[in-house]
Amino acid sequence: MMSSNALQANSSSLENVIRSKISRSNEYVKDLEVVADRERVRAWLPTSPNISYSSNDNHTWKAWTVSTSVPIPIKSYYRDSFHSSAGRLMKEDARQSKQEILQETVEIYLDCFVPREMVHLLEEALNDQRIMTSVASSLYATGTIPQSDRVASELQLRQLDAQFRAQTDSMDIGCHRWSRFGQEIPKQNESEEIASTISDEILQSLDLTTDAHKDFVERKLENISLNKKHLWSKYIPDLEFSAAKNNYFDLYKSGGPPVKYTYNWTVGITLPFTFPFYDNTEYRKEYAELSISRMKAELERTQTRKVWQQAKRDWKRIVKRLDEIETKDMALAEAFVEGSLASYRSGKVGLADLALARKTKLDLKVEQVNLKAQKLMAKTICLSECEI
Repeated sequence: MMSSNALQANSSSLENVIRSKISRSNEYVKDLEVVADRERVRAWLPTSPNISYSSNDNHTWKAWTVSTSVPIPIKSYYRDSFHSSAGRLMKEDARQSKQEILQETVEIYLDCFVPREMVHLLEEALNDQRIMTSVASSLYATGTIPQSDRVASELQLRQLDAQFRAQTDSMDIGCHRWSRFGQEIPKQNESEEIASTISDEILQSLDLTTDAHKDFVERKLENISLNKKHLWSKYIPDLEFSAAKNNYFDLYKSGGPPVKYTYNWTVGITLPFTFPFYDNTEYRKEYAELSISRMKAELERTQTRKVWQQAKRDWKRIVKRLDEIETKDMALAEAFVEGSLASYRSGKVGLADLALARKTKLDLKVEQVNLKAQKLMAKTICLSECEI
């Protein structure tokens, strides 16, 4: 079995790459926070501010005009709510991107270290099988065992050799990809076991304690519901303010002070005379689109919850099964091999029974490796909630 220090070293290698990859997205998250805050401020500011100056050719008349649109307070209030909800949605989207990076990193890591550990197991099994095949050939030559035992032993050797070559190819491809992705080149003298888990401390530092996919869909549904509920406020007309000053000069004294000036103040509001034909049509169209988006978001929420629940169940099942293998089954497999070897030497069982015992032990080790990989992938979905 692998020491706890070696396991921690392997986990640290993976976690360092995860931290490096995800830390690059922190600037993106900060930019989103700035955008969200500015959008909320803009909800209360006047829109379309305009300052203009005009004059005629002989400079006997000049005018300054200031105009702007001001949203009615209730409209600003709901716009603020929309942007606040949209800001939370953007943050969840950023967290979702982090989790996708985490999952991709773990997948690439496993593409290297799972076949790497398989190669280690198969290499050991191949050496044992070569000895058994050599013994079987000698025993067959002396007439001690039938030809079927010799053929079965040779066939098992060829199968193990084929599996070994296939896993070696997978290891070469996967580890080359991992070295390019994570700048972490696996050393031959390092232990073959894959990382046992991703620590909750790392997940907490990356703001990934809960499933971001599930949280994003919840926030998305909340955002759609809010927009649908208060969609009417978007079509409230704005107030229009304008102020103008006109200066009139004498034709012969256009460079001097004005002989007359006037001020004009205007407050207006656009009356929705064409509401049934324009705004109402757009309102109904947008309302229908939001209804469809809400239904899709509800289906997406159901699916993400299902994936999360399955990952959590897988985690618990795998942890339990790994504990059974490590504390019970592996010891039984060792006893099975030793007992079969002793019985074979005493002539109580044949070579096939001894080969079966060795294969049973190898199958348990292969199952252990695959379960560790599945456990690590489940961790990338249920995250810190796995052990709740």
